[in-house]
Amino acid sequence: MRIAKRVSIALLGIGALLYFGWLGITRNPNPAFSRAIADTDRIVIRNGGFDCCGEIDSQPIILEITDSRTIAAFNVNIRFRRSVSKTSCMCCGYPGIDWYCKGRRVALTSIQHGEAIRWRGFESDEPLTRRSANWLRSFLSENEVPEIQDLSYLNTQPDDDSTMNDSSNSSKSDPEAK
Repeated sequence: MRIAKRVSIALLGIGALLYFGWLGITRNPNPAFSRAIADTDRIVIRNGGFDCCGEIDSQPIILEITDSRTIAAFNVNIRFRRSVSKTSCMCCGYPGIDWYCKGRRVALTSIQHGEAIRWRGFESDEPLTRRSANWLRSFLSENEVPEIQDLSYLNTQPDDDSTMNDSSNSSKSDPEAK
């Protein structure tokens, strides 16, 4: 009986060391992000992503949130998993979500594959908790934010391909012709 008790205590001790060791080596991004968005009075959801793929201020606004209760609910539902690994991809993400306080953007972010958030305050894309990712997906769907980015606002050329074959317009459509 004594040996079993000692083994149990030793195993509990080892388990505690492993758990607290894990806490020491993992990142908890929640406090920094929560502080950054704490006093926001406006959230803008853009038809775009992070600022790596172009001018964000020209991206169309899909949804603007100014109701303080909705902002509070939004902010409280954005939670990140503790993680050890640093993950990032090469895409800009979609949609872009920006938090504002008194007219000043305090956090420019993008959703990465529906599972993480990119923000300059993070070392890498931070994974959302499963509950947070599901909540965000549901919120965006309920507010009719498209699942796929609409890039039609970038199209500055006419849709009619006939202008490409018209020799009188060749200098307008071919930048090297000038």
